[in-house]
Formats: sequence, C-alpha cells, structure tokens
Amino acid sequence: MSAASLDRARPGLQSAVPLLLVLAIWVAARPYFGIVGDARFYLLHALRVLEPGRYDQDLYFKYGSQDSFTVFTAGYAPLVAWIGPAGAHFVAADGGGALWLAALMALVWTVFPRRSERWLAIVGVILLRVAYGGDGIFAYAEPFATPRLFAEALVMAGLALGLRGRGVLAAAVLVVAAAIHPLAAACGAGVLLVRLGDRRVWIVIGVAAAGGALALAVAVGPFAHALARYDDAWFQVVLLRCSQAFIAEWCWWDFCQVGAVLAVLSFCLIRADERERRLIVAVLAVTLALLVVSLLGADLAHNVLITNLQVWRSLWLTTVIANAFLPVILLRGDVQGWPRALLITGAGASALGRFLGAMELVAPAMTIAGCAFAVAEARTGPRPILRVAAIAAMGIGVGFAGLLIFLRVGLDDTLISDVARALVAAGAGAGLVWSLRRGASLRLAATAGLLLLAAVTLADQRTAWNRYVFGPPADDGLDRFLAGAGHTYWEGDGGLELLWFRHGAPSYFSCVQGSEALFFRGTAMDYARRGAALSRLDTADFAPAASPQCIEKQNARALGPTDPAQLATVCRALPDLDTLVLGQPVVGVPTQSWRAPAWQAQAGSARTLKIDTFYRYSCRPFR
Repeated sequence: MSAASLDRARPGLQSAVPLLLVLAIWVAARPYFGIVGDARFYLLHALRVLEPGRYDQDLYFKYGSQDSFTVFTAGYAPLVAWIGPAGAHFVAADGGGALWLAALMALVWTVFPRRSERWLAIVGVILLRVAYGGDGIFAYAEPFATPRLFAEALVMAGLALGLRGRGVLAAAVLVVAAAIHPLAAACGAGVLLVRLGDRRVWIVIGVAAAGGALALAVAVGPFAHALARYDDAWFQVVLLRCSQAFIAEWCWWDFCQVGAVLAVLSFCLIRADERERRLIVAVLAVTLALLVVSLLGADLAHNVLITNLQVWRSLWLTTVIANAFLPVILLRGDVQGWPRALLITGAGASALGRFLGAMELVAPAMTIAGCAFAVAEARTGPRPILRVAAIAAMGIGVGFAGLLIFLRVGLDDTLISDVARALVAAGAGAGLVWSLRRGASLRLAATAGLLLLAAVTLADQRTAWNRYVFGPPADDGLDRFLAGAGHTYWEGDGGLELLWFRHGAPSYFSCVQGSEALFFRGTAMDYARRGAALSRLDTADFAPAASPQCIEKQNARALGPTDPAQLATVCRALPDLDTLVLGQPVVGVPTQSWRAPAWQAQAGSARTLKIDTFYRYSCRPFR
C-alpha cells in the first residue's frame, strides 16, 4: 500500500482497530454456554405460550408465574416458533449482547471526554467482576437470553440520552425497559430523575407511576401484594429457597464486593470533574436509598411487594459505572505509588476471575484497600507505614490469587479453553493500549482480526449435555422410557431439562422450580411439601451436595437412595407422585433403565459425577 493510501486509511484504522480488539475481549470474556441458568425459565415461558396447557401442572407454573410481569415472552415466543428453541435462544442472546455493547458504548461516549478513556472504560466494564448480590447470583450482560439483558441495554441507552439532554426520549426508553424487566429498569429511572431533575422527565415517569398506582388500587399483578406481609410458614420457605433476596442473609464476601464498588465510586467523587461527579452522586444516592428500602421493607418488615421487587438489584448499574470509572482514574494518574499498584493488581485479579473464577475473595479486598490507601496518602502525604501496609496487602492478595489458580488446575475439563480465552483477552487488551498510545497500523489491524477470530473459535462453550438436550429431535428412546410415567420426579437439573425440553412434559420437583416461592404462597407451600418428602432420597437436588438454597439431605454423604424403604416412604408421603427417575440404581427394586447419548455433571459429596444412565421406578407397588 502506498503512503498516500495509508494516510487515507489511517482515520478508519484508528476507529476500527480498537473496535475489533474490544470485540475480541467481549467474545473471549462472554462465551456462549447455551441455554443455561434463567434462560431455561424464559424459554419454558415461550413454549408454554406456544403449547397451551402442556406445562400448567408443573410446579413452576401451577400457582402463578412471573411471566405476567414482562412483555419479553410476547416477542420471544414467535421467534421460538419460527426457528426453534436453540436457534431462537442463540439469536436472542447474541442480538441482546450486541444491543448491550452498543448501549454501553453510547453511555461511555457520553460520560467520558477523551478517546482513550472511553475505550478503557468499556474494557473495564467487560473484564472486571460482573456479578452482584448474594452469592453473586446475578450478573450484568449475561451470556444467555433473558429480559434482563435487553432491559439493561435500554437503561444504559436511556441514561446516555438523558445525559445528552434528550430527557423525554430517555424517559420513554426507560418505560420500555420497565415493561421488559421492571427490576432492572428501576435504578435507571431513579438515576435519571436525580441526575437531571427535568420536569418533562418527571411527567413521563409520572404517567408510568400513575399506571402503577392504578394497578395498586385494583390489585393487579405484583401490586396485589403491596400491603401484604409474609406469614411465618411462607417466609421460612422463602428464606431458605430465595435467601439472596434478603440483604441480611448475604455473606461477608458479598458485602466486600458491594464495598469495593462503593469505594471506587466514592474515591471518584474526589477526582472526577463536575459533570462526572453529578452522575456518580446520582448513582450512589439511588443505590444506597434502594438498599435501605430493601433492608427495611424485605428483611425487617417482610413486605411481599418490596421483597418481590428486590430493589437491591440496582447494584447492576452501580457495578457497571464503578467498573467503567476504575480504569479511567488509573489512566488519569489520580492514584500514584503503591495504592496505584494495589488497585491495578486488584483489577487484574478481578479480570482473571472472569476466566478462572474464585477471585471474589481477592479482588474486592484489594480494591477497597487501594482506595483507602489512596485517600490516606492524599490527606497525610506518603508515609512509610502506609507504604508497608500497601505492599503487605498486595503481597497477600497476589499470593492468595496464585493459590486459588493452583487449586483450580486439574479440577475440570475446561481449564485449557479458559486459559486460552484469558490469553486472547490479554493480547487484545495489550493491543488496545498499544493502539491508543502509538496509533493503529495495518499490522495491528491484522493482529486484531486474528485475535477476534481466535475468540470466536473459542466462543462455543456448550457442554455435550446442553447440545443434546436442546439439539434436534431424535429417536433416542427417551419417550419410550417415560411412556405412561405420569407425574415424574427426575433427579437433578439435567432431569428437569430432559422433562421440560426433550420430552415436553412438566416436572414434579426440582430445587430451581422453587424460585417462584418468592412470589406465590401456593408455590412455596407445595415446594416445601414435596421437597421435605423427596429429600429422604438423598438425591442431587438437595443440599449440601447441590445448591445450598435447597432442603438438606437426610444423609449428607449419600448419592441417592440405597434402601427400598426410602422409595416406599416417599411414594406414600406424596400420593400425587407417579414415577421416580434416579441416577443410581436401588438394589432389590424392579427398574427400567435408559442411557442418554451424553453425560451430565452431577455434584457428589466429594467429587463431580458423570451420569448418563438413569433408572425409572414406579410408586404404584409401594402404595
């Protein structure tokens, strides 16, 4: 290429190269795991719309459904009907992710004035810790399709519009976000009101609030519980199954993560310019207010509506803003010396945790310490004791992070791909810094393209089990195995997925189905009744081998029932249960077996088991 042609192409390279590198980081940090987590629930909502009545007796739907609180299913169901569940989810997850990243870029371009700050802020949001809430149960920009993904994108787009003076349009966008996912949109509306104070914004939000007040007056949807309080029996079930909804039940490392986010934003108040400071004040004010509302209304008053709203989930936006500001204040040189090194190390541990996990005990503590030392040095000047303390904190953090990585080695089969994705992200991050300092070149553009290609190559992280469950129909013997099974309990999350998505039938019980207990008393009571009886089987659905949110096993070390008497006791206690499908055979009891084309991972007392053969037992002989 001639010098003249290169000069003409250079402006385009200056924009294209950083974008390619950011896309490589985005794909590497956010691979496609398939239909997992809450994506299963929203896919089931769509299937229920397409096949009315098929799933009505499922515990998840029997007493009510959150689907009445969102318009997401109305758009998702036709997509599922058109291209099938797997294709629809892939399109929705990738399309929602693209919308999310575009909205993030719009917000960052609005908040930060300089080009380098904008790109590094985006990298911070992508790479730093995304989880929030009790036990990190939620995360922003989830790599699967739920209403949260789209609502978060609209909230960021609305804030960008509001900060640019388009208050009415911003409010309208937030109203749409609230229709998709009101919990994710609430914090955005609060920040917009506090930050702008525009009368026109108040009018648009006021109209939406009037609609909510009308719903409250006629007791529609969740507003039917506005003045209700959990009774003791209901509350005990909710406290066990949905403990993350109550701030007082969070663990100390959850508060450490919240503290790190608040520490970063509080430190930024000192260093940010007036425009940035107003945004940070609005975010902090709304976050703290909603945390107090949640603590008082849910933890202390046990109000059903406030608990259902889970207003502490405003932390998603707070975490996004903090993650955007942290690399910016480091770039500006607002922190120097050992506090700067401590913050950089904490950020590195947080980024590494996106790929190798188990950094939630390291990165937040180092971030809090770095902010504290930076403030102390700013007020008192550098002191030897502060320097020694910062060095000690960094040494402890690095040592502990190294130990966590060492313990991870050999624990699972995904380590190689996780390390490869981390290397791609690190290479793209280094390339981005280089391009911002030295400018873009054709060689760097080619490198960026190769890194993006490598990230895409590593992006498909679906397990063989996930591919099978959501794959095309096949004569795998499952329907014959379950013929005439009636109301069926199938052990483990894998069994739930087979019943719901492969066989197209309701499930009698699983731990995850109890999530609706937070909203519906009938679900809570029936979940408790079924769980109390089934826990005697000591299967994978029950703690401590599985989720700590579920009912405890009778025998913590057991991997399933070993005595026919256990089956008899359960079948007699649950007259509405017809069939049990277990991952381990029970000696002395007639059974049918079926082998799946793929194995599923099932948590054991000391190791993860690979299960592919299942055993069917009828309750009829025991009654």
